[in-house]
Amino acid sequence: LTARPPSAMATTGSSSAAWAAQLRREVSGHDCAIFLDEIDQHVRDDGFASSLRQFLDGVCQPTSSRVIVLGTTNRLELLPKDVVHRAEVVTFAKPEASHLAEMWAGHAQHLGVEELKHLAHASTRAAATGRDVRHCASLCERRTAIAWLNNQGAQGYCHGAAMANCPGPTLDSYVQCIRDRAE
Repeated sequence: LTARPPSAMATTGSSSAAWAAQLRREVSGHDCAIFLDEIDQHVRDDGFASSLRQFLDGVCQPTSSRVIVLGTTNRLELLPKDVVHRAEVVTFAKPEASHLAEMWAGHAQHLGVEELKHLAHASTRAAATGRDVRHCASLCERRTAIAWLNNQGAQGYCHGAAMANCPGPTLDSYVQCIRDRAE
């Protein structure tokens, strides 16, 4: 499926109508799934939300195909109530501390078992998700590498082998990132 929802920042009624028309053409005669990641970004546009309502009600669905619409969001409360009413909502619980510890162990391999437990508990208190873990692991690694290179006088550039002595991010930097994401 190549039909993409209009950007939430630059939508007009005509772009939403064009998207709806393209969507009908794309799915006509095809059994398929439409996946709308972070759907809450799109439904604030009244034109898009109206087209989605019509599609979910079957008014705009082609009779020659079966289509399932999947949307994800971490902020269900932002979706219009009537759109949520048309959907079957499946809720996934946030990861527990043991799951978060496993996630962190894959990213922060330089930390010890107790540090990973502490980080997992901090992540649980912040209601962190797997996406938060990946984001913070990546951000802290970049910041640590940049700081280390700047302290070495390498001015942000070096051959990959020169990074062998670069330390991993500190526990405190990971915890602060998780806390910042929770705010």
